[in-house]
Amino acid sequence: MKIIYFANIRQIIGIDHEKLSIKENYSVVQVIELLKLKGEKYNRAFKNLENIKCSVNCKFVDFDKIVTNNDEVAFFPPVTGG
Repeated sequence: MKIIYFANIRQIIGIDHEKLSIKENYSVVQVIELLKLKGEKYNRAFKNLENIKCSVNCKFVDFDKIVTNNDEVAFFPPVTGG
């Protein structure tokens, strides 16, 4: 799958996107746990999930959404407007 990072998540991890292969269908939160195994930067970036939004294939989803290797998953901070 393609994983895209925005805003402060991108700044902490130091890249804007990467590829990740999974052997079976995982939930978004399981993907996050896999990413956290990559090191301290990922642990810091995903420390407070309540401050992170996720989209799969350009649609907002909850963290229990099941994803596959064919999906595009994006993580970013909540967006507010005025």
